[in-house]
Amino acid sequence: MTGSANADLALIERQACLRQLTAMLDEAKQGHASVAVLSGRCGNGQFALLRHTMAAAADRDMPVLTARAGHADRGRPFAAAERIVTDLTGGRPFDAGVADSAPQTGAPPGLHEAVAALRDRPALLVIRDSRWLDDDSRGWLRSLARRLPGLPVAVMFGGLHMAEEADWLGVQALRDQVPVNGLELLPLTAAGVSRLVEMTCGVAPDDEFAASAARLSAGSPDVLNDMLRVFHAGRRDPVAAQVPALTAAASSAWAEHTDFMLRELPPAVTAVLRALTVCDGLLDLPLVYALVEPFAMSAARMRSVLESCGLTASAGDRLTVVAPQVGARLLDGMSAEVRGDLYARAAELAHRAGADDEQVAGLLLRARPVGARWAVHRLRQSSAALYRRGSYDRARAHLSRALTEPLRPELRAHIGVELAGVEAVDAPEASDRRLADIAQTVGTCAPRTVLRAVDLCLARGDADQARRAVLQALARTGAEVREDLIALGALADELRSHPAELAVPAMPVLPERPSAPAQAGVRAWSLAVRGVRREAARTLARAALRSDADEVMPRLAACRALMLADELTEAAAGMDRLARGLGGGHAAAALGRVLAARAECHLRRGRLDLAARDAHDAQHALPPTSWHPLAVPQLLTVRILIEVESGREQVAAELAAGAVPAGAEEGPYWPFLLFARALTALMADRAADAAAVLQHCGRAMVRQGWLNPALLPWRSLAMEAAVRVGDLDRARSIAAEEAELAGRWGAPGAIGWAEVNRLRLSGATVAGGAPGGDDMREAVSLLRRSPGRLMLGWAMAELAHGQFAHGDREAALHSLTAAEEVASSCPAGRLAQRLNPLREPLREVLNRRTPRQALAASAGAPDRLLLHPAWAALSESDRITAMLAGRGNRNRHIATLLSVSERTVELRLSRVYKAMRLGGRTELRALIQAAGSG
Repeated sequence: MTGSANADLALIERQACLRQLTAMLDEAKQGHASVAVLSGRCGNGQFALLRHTMAAAADRDMPVLTARAGHADRGRPFAAAERIVTDLTGGRPFDAGVADSAPQTGAPPGLHEAVAALRDRPALLVIRDSRWLDDDSRGWLRSLARRLPGLPVAVMFGGLHMAEEADWLGVQALRDQVPVNGLELLPLTAAGVSRLVEMTCGVAPDDEFAASAARLSAGSPDVLNDMLRVFHAGRRDPVAAQVPALTAAASSAWAEHTDFMLRELPPAVTAVLRALTVCDGLLDLPLVYALVEPFAMSAARMRSVLESCGLTASAGDRLTVVAPQVGARLLDGMSAEVRGDLYARAAELAHRAGADDEQVAGLLLRARPVGARWAVHRLRQSSAALYRRGSYDRARAHLSRALTEPLRPELRAHIGVELAGVEAVDAPEASDRRLADIAQTVGTCAPRTVLRAVDLCLARGDADQARRAVLQALARTGAEVREDLIALGALADELRSHPAELAVPAMPVLPERPSAPAQAGVRAWSLAVRGVRREAARTLARAALRSDADEVMPRLAACRALMLADELTEAAAGMDRLARGLGGGHAAAALGRVLAARAECHLRRGRLDLAARDAHDAQHALPPTSWHPLAVPQLLTVRILIEVESGREQVAAELAAGAVPAGAEEGPYWPFLLFARALTALMADRAADAAAVLQHCGRAMVRQGWLNPALLPWRSLAMEAAVRVGDLDRARSIAAEEAELAGRWGAPGAIGWAEVNRLRLSGATVAGGAPGGDDMREAVSLLRRSPGRLMLGWAMAELAHGQFAHGDREAALHSLTAAEEVASSCPAGRLAQRLNPLREPLREVLNRRTPRQALAASAGAPDRLLLHPAWAALSESDRITAMLAGRGNRNRHIATLLSVSERTVELRLSRVYKAMRLGGRTELRALIQAAGSG
């Protein structure tokens, strides 16, 4: 690039200043003195203006006198003055005698000669960076300034150090005698930045590139010139895609600019700049000043220097460094020890000033250990907030930093458990190792911390590691947590790899009627999966949920036992409490397991929308790649079943066919995934494949003793597959086994579903047979006693088809409407698709009814409820609303069905509660269920 082009680049948006300066030169040629005071941040074009003005003076045959002092001149009196006099007169340098005679003559040496020479020769005097001038030269220049009136001299006064010192030249006193021009050099505007980019690159930048250039350079033309010189050397175009290259060029430019300024700035200013870098706008300037050694200049003068040096930017009343590269360069010049100490003192000041947790923790991350409780508290609090926002890497860093502080063993282990909970999200193996280490510290930390570590290990799914940790802890622990450890060990025994095989050494056996809540929850789960002693399982599960212990997995086991016992509402409430308790903590794995289990509960209740939400949240809490292989099939099965019931069969098939991590097939939930795969195969008309897979599924479930048909309905699916392949004997055998096991368990839902499947099998073996008689209605009546709405919906669909096949269209319409109530949570779902063939044939019956009559028919009350003295007094609208609420529908769903507002539903239910003297929705639901509603 030519020199002229460079000149043009340097003077963008500086032409007005240059015109004033050249006008001053012309005034000097006319015999008039004037002064120009340059202000503004360094890097805003001062050097460019000086160069151009000096060149303009040379073009006018005017001598350029520069008040400067080299390194060799520092400490020598009158060094700068001597250089000016020598340039003007061509005389010899001052000697000691001349300097000593100055006080006798009343004027500094050489001043009369200089003034005499200037009277006949216009000149430009440049005074900048006066910090290095000796005191004698300053006095000499002040004396010259007082004699400016009448001299043909243009004075340029400016530079960084005019902000550092008061008006030592006495310019303010000259304002009434000579023109004084204040020239403030401002940062480039957006238009100026774009123009400079275009002139450098030869192409106009796009908007994003121009904005990035302005941001990265902070509007400094000097920095922007350096940036663009490096950028354009690569022959790149100024487009958005090249912003990373521009950012790299900015780093180089700011590093060069910072190095230059650090050579010019006094040590006190450099120290304050480093403190500003550390604080990053967090503290007010007086607090920042407290971090450095006391300095000689006033606070106001220090701020003026900081603002003019070009390395800072204003943020309200506070200052920050102008660019990250500047801060990095400033801190690179410090030793690690000094830097860590500065961060520690800044963190303590920020803590005392009331900064928020994340701000204080951000300073502590780079500080030396401070050995104070407030530091650990701040780091833990900030980690929790970051974890809630999903910033897992930063949350992990803050807890890791907390562990570098001197801590009691108990607190160190507790923080280690918190850190392992965060690591479970994106560093699960590290989480498992940390939890295992903590579990082995029995005797040196709080016993409950060891329990928490084992519980979290079990929550992620590593039951094998949890089992080993329990056995090791039992050998060294006292009676305080022994019962809870045994509970976790028993649950790990249920969920370990190869659960059907004998494990050595053996885990202590749970008592038949445990008194410890954790043991009660695990025992309830053990009874439930085996399908025995339903009442005992319910009692134990409820006892476990009354505990407020921190351990999650025993209480989750209790919730799942209640779910199998047809206590879905109670189970969901328990899991709601668990999820709320985990929402603000670090236990990502435990939260993921709870949400996955709650998704299954919602699925059983027919609430596909809530099930899908919880399944999504479970993956957000703990990504599928972070689940332990032993637990992956559980989450995957729930997701597949939700997709199947939602009518997204292709998505379900892709999930079922997807790869699973090594070791998943060794765990207790592997049969669940086999069931899901068989279901997708059956929907794809691959009955033989489904039958083969289900055979493996059933064998695995039987080997591990999980016989309860309410746990996984693999027998009903195997029966259907056997019917499709023509193996009716096997189908009958499976149906009989399912009915027997369901009867042994005693849950209405399991018994009713087994009976529905038996009747479906009977209909399949008879030509034209369909399950639509009294036996089917009795089975449906059993299912109505269960809150498992999904099974009820499918049973009602089968009943509707059977009734339609037998010609009972009114009854078919009644059953269809009841099934559609369940299917309404997912109108495009599989159940809704099953009902589609009935809608068109029954349209004639529907057309004969008003919508209210149709809904009233589906919500009709049974005879036992009609006997209630207050029921007849209710209006038809109130009765319909009460029936729908008693069947588990939420107000929003009821409002949609009845085409009214939610407020209207609330008012109707209030009238029902008052008329029937009920305490609320729970009592209404119990009353309708007891009456065998619908």
